[in-house]
Amino acid sequence: YFHNHVVTDNNQYTQLFSSLGVLNQQYDLGNTGANNSYGIDANINYQLGFKHSKDQLLTFSYLFSNPTFQQSTNGLYSNKLNFPQPNFMQYNSSGARANTVQLDYVHPFSKFLLAEAGVKGIFRNNFSNFNSALQNQSTGSYISDPTQTNDFDYEQDVYSVYNSYQLKYDNWAVKAGLRLEGTTVNAD
Repeated sequence: YFHNHVVTDNNQYTQLFSSLGVLNQQYDLGNTGANNSYGIDANINYQLGFKHSKDQLLTFSYLFSNPTFQQSTNGLYSNKLNFPQPNFMQYNSSGARANTVQLDYVHPFSKFLLAEAGVKGIFRNNFSNFNSALQNQSTGSYISDPTQTNDFDYEQDVYSVYNSYQLKYDNWAVKAGLRLEGTTVNAD
């Protein structure tokens, strides 16, 4: 499990002059923000050995990951000269979820021939919900800016199966195999 919290505060002072040295534009920007990240990474592995052959193994693996991030920023302008940009707020909630499941089997047919087979599935979901709002200078309220706002969702599922054979004798070995994989993607 992890958790991180960061608070930021910075100030920027900007002046733009013409080539003749005349002040054309200026503003101060006070920027405050907070970033929170948290989540969990966990996995479990189980391996079963067989009494009659130490090389025969059945392995199950599961991995779960769920990091989440929340970020907020407030920008306040002051001391403005020829600078029409209003104050702003931005918020983003994003993260990812991943589940991976795998099953592998190793079977020795003899001391010379070894077969492996397995299946694996990876199921991912990434998301981001970003919102930007500009302050109405006459009312002081913040209004969402649809040109800088989005909600993104991305799903990817990967399925695979493999089979391989290894032939070994003294100082040489030959290994051949086949792996099939398919992926489905859905994004909005």
